[in-house]
Amino acid sequence: MGRMERFVEYTFAPWPDGELLEKVIPFRMPGITRVEQKFNADPALLVEIGDMAYSAGGSTGRHLGEDGEWHADPNGAPGRVRLIWDGFDSTIFALECYDEFYSRPYAHAYAWKKNSERRFLHEIISEPDTWIMEILEDNPDTGMFPTGGQPVAALDSFLERNPSTGKPTGRFFPPDAQLSDSGTHPIFFKASGASLTPEDEAEIEQRRAEMLADLLAKPRYRHLFIASDTHMLEILCAGLPRWEWVE
Repeated sequence: MGRMERFVEYTFAPWPDGELLEKVIPFRMPGITRVEQKFNADPALLVEIGDMAYSAGGSTGRHLGEDGEWHADPNGAPGRVRLIWDGFDSTIFALECYDEFYSRPYAHAYAWKKNSERRFLHEIISEPDTWIMEILEDNPDTGMFPTGGQPVAALDSFLERNPSTGKPTGRFFPPDAQLSDSGTHPIFFKASGASLTPEDEAEIEQRRAEMLADLLAKPRYRHLFIASDTHMLEILCAGLPRWEWVE
């Protein structure tokens, strides 16, 4: 499966962080200025995005308007948004980066479609996720995604070889999911030699219920896409990044 075929199946949604989207609304020409990935260290991935329209004016932070005149950046001093994926909840499963001149699959799938809203930070929410399925088809011996816990997706051949694996969940866990389905087993500690009081048991059950509600509410993975005017970046990860504004 090529990128064109894969992108045709994508359903594009806004990046699921309203505060970040508000911050970058004024960007006229978003451009990825930095991508740094680390293995076995934090941050697992760092991405910086600036407004190329204003950086073109140099340190003065100006842009060349349609009237041929230089105009000041309405946001004041030029800055960048820094996206940071770190910790276990931000595992990076796959990453693809390519020059914006090779953005035709994205253009056909989204940007050139009639009435498409202009934005550059996306989440892909289509099911099944064709990028995940492409990864699995290229790796039939692995056969499931992710490699721990109840699978989000799995090849039929894998399920036939491993009938105890269970039915793949898709983007979200089903309502009857258990905490252990995530591949983790939360342990609630008590003081050595002490017995649990009814209050302790109630507190543990409340905490367990909160953790389960959080498990059911969150997508099992994030498929994110940054469509900048310099590079395209596609990210398959466990969770959303935190972000900060840097001058």
